[in-house]
Amino acid sequence: MERKGIEFKQDVLKQVLTGAMDKKKARTLLTCCPRTLQNYLAEAL
Repeated sequence: MERKGIEFKQDVLKQVLTGAMDKKKARTLLTCCPRTLQNYLAEAL
């Protein structure tokens, strides 16, 4: 289950970085686990 969540976050992040999804929509999708997202974004950037 956790693995799928990580893949989902990566997909959303890729869409944001390529401009396919705006940041506000992405933030809405990812608010379910903000701490995990913050950690992931910190690693990705």
